[in-house]
Amino acid sequence: MLAIEKTIKAKLRYKQLVHEISNHLDNSDITYNELEVLYIINKYKQTQPSKIADELAQERASISRILKDLLDRDLIKYVHSTQDRRKVYVSLSKKGNQTLARSL
Repeated sequence: MLAIEKTIKAKLRYKQLVHEISNHLDNSDITYNELEVLYIINKYKQTQPSKIADELAQERASISRILKDLLDRDLIKYVHSTQDRRKVYVSLSKKGNQTLARSL
């Protein structure tokens, strides 16, 4: 029973933190989910969309939508692999780095 209680408390604390971060982002042009994606991209400097989805435990389609929005706003850029043109990597643009720095 103790493990279940700890898990519930941790989940409630997580929700509270997400709410506080979302409130902080209200004056920003970025959502919490977008911030998470930018953070993961920054962590790896250059990564594949599938790795972002796996790390955030989200559907790949959801991550694709977020990435499209970030690309449309020039916050990220796509880079094709030089060895295999089918592989696409994502990295932060200069504007994406600035946005992430302002949001943290």
